[in-house]
Amino acid sequence: MAFALHVGFGGLALLLSPVRFAARLRNRAPAVHRTVGRVVLGSVAVAGTAGLVLAPHSLAGGVGTAGFGLLAALWLGCAAAALRAIRHRDVAAHRRWVVRTFALTYAAVTLRLWLLVLVPAQVALAGVPGQVAFQRAYLLVPFLAWVPNLLVAERYPAAGTRFPAARRGTPSP
Repeated sequence: MAFALHVGFGGLALLLSPVRFAARLRNRAPAVHRTVGRVVLGSVAVAGTAGLVLAPHSLAGGVGTAGFGLLAALWLGCAAAALRAIRHRDVAAHRRWVVRTFALTYAAVTLRLWLLVLVPAQVALAGVPGQVAFQRAYLLVPFLAWVPNLLVAERYPAAGTRFPAARRGTPSP
């Protein structure tokens, strides 16, 4: 049951998360932006909680439990911080927390990309059998799936990316 909830609601969060960054939607249809945000927040709450349940059963053993458990906890925490910030009308902080939540949501994609690189590289360059290559790679991805994403998210506003000015004259982060 936890796996189905994690995959289903995590998939919904993956699908809808990019919509929150559409400036035109945010500016012209703020009610839709808020509704999408609520659906994403609810999806992250369910998928992240299921992730916490699943982490101790990771194929990567203790490394997986730590990596995926920390990912789930941070995912839930960043989403909660985004909600808390917008409830306090701190739009700049809300946007920063949404970027972090987005980065953690896309850890699912990053994990698969790393596997697509690490497994064939071991097979081609070191002659490692495919199953062994997968097992070795899976010891790395519990952290590689999300740490680089979060590091990029932390640099995102600082890298010169400008968010459109928020309503009510709130300065951009």
